[in-house]
Amino acid sequence: MKNIHLLPTDKPSRLSINCQTNLLQLGLENRMFHDDRNIYITSDEEIKERDAYITKNGEICKSHNGSKILLFKTDKKIILTTDQDLIKDGVQAIDDEFLQWIVKNPSCEEVEINSVIILKESRDETDYPEFDYYNYEIIIPKEEPKQETLEEAVNNFKKTDVYITEIKQAQERSYSEEEVLRIITSCKEYLSFGDEFDHKKWFEQFKKK
Repeated sequence: MKNIHLLPTDKPSRLSINCQTNLLQLGLENRMFHDDRNIYITSDEEIKERDAYITKNGEICKSHNGSKILLFKTDKKIILTTDQDLIKDGVQAIDDEFLQWIVKNPSCEEVEINSVIILKESRDETDYPEFDYYNYEIIIPKEEPKQETLEEAVNNFKKTDVYITEIKQAQERSYSEEEVLRIITSCKEYLSFGDEFDHKKWFEQFKKK
């Protein structure tokens, strides 16, 4: 199920879409001809008070006291983002490693999330540690090794030293049509082909084969 949402923003962002190439890019200084984008990664966790969430229409909202009754099943809790406003409000920021990966894989709509509970230290030594918040880790899919097609294998072989050497040797061993015809002409006077033998016509005939 989709949990990566790439949405336009009117504020500067590290991510943007190149309007000329329609490609996602990271960390551009020149914002001309680029539309800024924010990434929101969601989960199916329960949306609690003060949690940020995204609606099915792509609207970014925040759950305040008493607003939970207005939530829909399609609303998803935002757990990671590049949106600086949400980050200031406590939503975890997406790390650089994933941003670099998503730029190379812009069609990806879902990633696996691993959550780790962070404990806060109790001020009273007699108390047990208390649950504080979740720290989320994005598990970036490993790239499967691309299987080489026959055409790609042939093209790659043509770039090897072995192939280049074979071609050079073949070229050194081969003769041009003019050279072959000249050899036949020079040999005609030494061989008994007969006066009616047309060596040029014979050469053209066998050359086509």
